[in-house]
Amino acid sequence: ARVEVIGEDEVAQLQADLNAMAEEMERTLHDLEIQRDTVTHLLEDRRQLVASVSHELRTPVATVRALLESALDRRGEETPASLRHDLHVVEGEVLRLQGLIDDLFALSQAEAGGLAIDCRPEDLGPIAAGMVQALAPLAWNSGRVEVVAEVPSDLPLACVDRARLEQVLANLLRNAIGHTAPGGIVAVVAHAEPEAIRVEVNDTGEGIAAKDLPHVWERFYRGPGGGAGLGLALVKELTEAMGGSVSVESTAGRGSCFTLRLPRVLPLSTPQ
Repeated sequence: ARVEVIGEDEVAQLQADLNAMAEEMERTLHDLEIQRDTVTHLLEDRRQLVASVSHELRTPVATVRALLESALDRRGEETPASLRHDLHVVEGEVLRLQGLIDDLFALSQAEAGGLAIDCRPEDLGPIAAGMVQALAPLAWNSGRVEVVAEVPSDLPLACVDRARLEQVLANLLRNAIGHTAPGGIVAVVAHAEPEAIRVEVNDTGEGIAAKDLPHVWERFYRGPGGGAGLGLALVKELTEAMGGSVSVESTAGRGSCFTLRLPRVLPLSTPQ
């Protein structure tokens, strides 16, 4: 709003200065609105690009993986040990690439508000065992890291989206394996709490420096160990979308413990 100039005295000068400031603020606000709209369009373009690229990469990567698995199944005892080792390394890298593509696709869905979550009562034992069974051979063959699961048979059911939980565990396990030296151990351990199921992914690896801990959940944050900076961000996104929470405790040089707390299916109360 403009102030009417009423004279040539100091008050009039002050009013003129206020008018000039108001005009400058209007121009600045207009410029900020233009910049905001530009950034919004750029973010949307980036999201669509990520979604499109990750979708298009899924099929060729799946084909490469299928052919590689077929080659591994057909290899005979006469195959040189060095070639067998190289094939396992390639298999591990293909799985890592496939996981990265899945993470990109899920994050683009989350940004668009289209992340589908379907939580149902699930037994975590087979889920944890299946993920360990899928990753343990590769962890051992390529890095001599042992991966184990310790889930009690009487563990109560958790209310989760099975596919999303598998994606969470795969990310946590790959992260732990990648930061654990040969001879180390990665363990998935589950316990029941009064209102949640606690799932821990422990490793005997290099740990995380105190200065990096507050940032591990940030998208595209890359610590000294490298990586794309997507996996842990997605872990947090998916876990919270299922109504759970995730935290981490770590000491540099002494390993890490990532803890999921997932909604527990509580028994129905018996009428008195």
